[in-house]
Amino acid sequence: MSFVILLFSLAILVAGTGILLNRKGKETRLRSITVTVVARNEKIVLPHLLSSLEEIDYPGDLYEIILVDDCSTDDTGKMFDEFALKHSNVRVIRIGEDDKTLPGKKEGLQRALEAAKNEIFLLTDADCIVAPQWLKDCSRYWDDETLMLVGYAPEDFAKHISSTGLWEKVVYLFRRFAQIATAGVFAATIGLG
Repeated sequence: MSFVILLFSLAILVAGTGILLNRKGKETRLRSITVTVVARNEKIVLPHLLSSLEEIDYPGDLYEIILVDDCSTDDTGKMFDEFALKHSNVRVIRIGEDDKTLPGKKEGLQRALEAAKNEIFLLTDADCIVAPQWLKDCSRYWDDETLMLVGYAPEDFAKHISSTGLWEKVVYLFRRFAQIATAGVFAATIGLG
């Protein structure tokens, strides 16, 4: 038992050190950014993401959004089209089953990467909600030596729970805990190199 407690304490210490070693963003130049969402049959969660994308606080001429409809059979493509009609910096890419050469989400990511015009390429999932300052924060961490940024955007589980029963709340709390713990582990390992 003592060994387990010691091992756990050591893991917490290493993780905390890794998180503390993560540098703070100091870059002041706003960079050009491409935001990409690859989605397949996500009509249930898309309204939340699209709404958050409309709230982005960043100069419109410095970012674009590429929405990739990856073989959807629901209204995902239609929702993407309607969103793109309202925003001049949004493009939609469609992928049909016959067009795929790469498995899963990889085809959509590859197509978006090929179409991207900007120096920073960011990804988010359809079931996430981005903060208004997301692009400013990412730009602040990007400098000439940066190869990759890793970030955390919490999934908004609460909006997907239709019932307020005890079991749904327990599942929600467990998923939130697991998500935060995972993000902490990733931050720690990145900070440690």
